[in-house]
Amino acid sequence: MTAPAVGITGLSKIFGTSRALDDVSLAVRPGEFVSLLGPSGCGKTTLLRIIAGFESPTQGRVFIQGQDVTDLPAEQRPTNLVFQRGALFPHMNVGMNIGYALRLRRWPAARIAARVEEMLALVRLDGLRDRMPGQLSGGQSQRVALARALAAEPKVLLLDEPLSSLDLKLREQMQLELRAIQRQLGATFVFVTHDQTEALVMSDRIAILQDGRIVQTGSPQDIYRRPNSVFVSSFIGQTNLLRGRIVGQDGPQSVIDVGGVNLSGPTPPGLAPGNAAILLLRPEALRLREPGVAAAAGRGVEGRLTDRVYLGHCVRISIAGPGGTTLCADLREDEAEGLQTGDIVALGWAATAPTLMKEDPG
Repeated sequence: MTAPAVGITGLSKIFGTSRALDDVSLAVRPGEFVSLLGPSGCGKTTLLRIIAGFESPTQGRVFIQGQDVTDLPAEQRPTNLVFQRGALFPHMNVGMNIGYALRLRRWPAARIAARVEEMLALVRLDGLRDRMPGQLSGGQSQRVALARALAAEPKVLLLDEPLSSLDLKLREQMQLELRAIQRQLGATFVFVTHDQTEALVMSDRIAILQDGRIVQTGSPQDIYRRPNSVFVSSFIGQTNLLRGRIVGQDGPQSVIDVGGVNLSGPTPPGLAPGNAAILLLRPEALRLREPGVAAAAGRGVEGRLTDRVYLGHCVRISIAGPGGTTLCADLREDEAEGLQTGDIVALGWAATAPTLMKEDPG
């Protein structure tokens, strides 16, 4: 059995009276792109720094390709770290920056030169070997930082929000380029971000952190379509939350009363009649329906249109739903044509669209 590229077991980190990480375990497979995603202060950067060797855990172990590296200093670990800003050496040109670690390892000059050219081609900066960092754009600087980190062929590349300082269009371009480089090399990437779209676009798997714990791990599709908590659902994309109480069950389906309207959803483990529950629906899952049709099957609601916003790729409408809720639906422009604030709108969804979960009493 192949050892994980990165294995984390029972990891905790305490700073004074603050617990930054609490019993975190994670296995990253060789060649996998895993994103650590969560809000500021959730522990994701602390976890990355412990893997890199810049922080020591209070308890727990870190393994790289089966080797226990918990007590090894950063320079002895087969990893490299790309920071939020490339932190290039300002007195060295691009080629010298990329070859820096190789010179420390006493590679022959010809081999370093060849490797630098190879890295420049990989990050699409051919011809910029002699340019100084001050002459580079933000995107070019981050490409050089990436090339420098990859030049020494680390077994695991760690990336701490390396695209956060770039403007939106460049960040979107770099997301695709970074993912393409990872696939081309077959390398293992562990990527920290607070940007949900970034994680969805780039990752094979996403680990969601909340208050120092990993609360869900899965593919982007799993995380988005089947979140295991309201926190995960709300953190990844826009979500409609319909709160109510379970009033009946029919095999795999449960009926939840939301403000006097009975709605149907798939029954999760541990949910029983009488339980407070939440029905989760993504805006893109909602479609316009004929009044009364979807509601009759427990898969639709009616309400007064309160807002309409053009988003380019869709028109987001909001209606006043049952129980004082507001429901958002993302419609095609032609679907939303003619809808005006104040109209009574019926929205429906497919049987597989909702996620139903028990309300957390805390």
